[in-house]
Amino acid sequence: MANQQLLDYIKQSREAGISDLKISQNLLGSGWQEDEVNTALFNPAQAQKTAVLKGTPIGAKIISVLFYLSSIIFIIGGIIITFLGFDLFSSLPGADFLKGYSYYALIKGILFLIWGVINFLIGRWLWSGKYTGKILGITISSLYAIVNLISLIRFGYAGNFFILTTILINLIIAVYLLFSKSVKESFIVAGSKITLVSLTILAVVIYLLNFYPANLGAVSSPNQNLNPGTTIQKEDCGAVSLDGLMDPTKRTSQDKSSLSCFAGGLYGCNHVKISQGNLSLEVLRKEGDNCMIQRVFNSQNQTCGVPIIVINDLKKYLEQKGESVEAPAVLFASGVTQNEGTVRDLITNKDYPVNCTPN
Repeated sequence: MANQQLLDYIKQSREAGISDLKISQNLLGSGWQEDEVNTALFNPAQAQKTAVLKGTPIGAKIISVLFYLSSIIFIIGGIIITFLGFDLFSSLPGADFLKGYSYYALIKGILFLIWGVINFLIGRWLWSGKYTGKILGITISSLYAIVNLISLIRFGYAGNFFILTTILINLIIAVYLLFSKSVKESFIVAGSKITLVSLTILAVVIYLLNFYPANLGAVSSPNQNLNPGTTIQKEDCGAVSLDGLMDPTKRTSQDKSSLSCFAGGLYGCNHVKISQGNLSLEVLRKEGDNCMIQRVFNSQNQTCGVPIIVINDLKKYLEQKGESVEAPAVLFASGVTQNEGTVRDLITNKDYPVNCTPN
């Protein structure tokens, strides 16, 4: 049974000067049935009637809606990260080193916006039965599944329901778009192959820029001149007030003592703990080139490996600028352990991955 995509392809091919014989050979080679091809070529009126009955499969439309929803999430997230994240890190008092994160937030927000637009286009093309939407849908769903599967194997997220669900859903989408007979019949090859390949490469690159560092990144940094990595007895540095953390003029003697205690532990990667309201930060131990830091905030509990070279260079950077190294230690530990991603070395301007594991 012919459909509108088949008719459009024949029309575009004829306008490009391709003979009916060649068009027929191309379609038959793509898996179309001979009666469908002949009907579309030589009885377009009948083909137009059947096209109304054919249309885009309901499964492809459901997947299209999922891409639309994803686009909304990423566009909103991109706007929030771009504007609020940039303003937040740029305006924190007494924490000049965090300004580097403002530019990271700006770049990350822009990448999220681009990714949202790509998801919107995929959704639109899938809904209208465009072959480009099918190929991009297969590519992106496969990437999601593969990257999350590697994370599952590498970081031991076997109990993470979200990651398991993400893998399952994207595998179903990729398999359906790749092997479904109704999809094969409805999504016909049309348009420039160069355009299709270019869009696919662009989508893969934007995906990797957004998600590769968080899920797969691993950089081996040189050993640092810190005491070798045995865990020492924990020192509880107590609590610091929010005012004392953010404003040196409001810092009490208890705040100063707690900040000094935690900074000494972080820069040496020794076992210390500090709290601020519902937030608790605990430097646990060294593991290879990373310092393991645990963050507990309300019901969230995770441990992150932070490159020791970045911690060392943070202190060096602050000392070079003549700034206090104590409050920034807490701000840095809190910020770098919120989510997986990358952290910038403020001396070398090199990005390093931060890998986190839920507890």
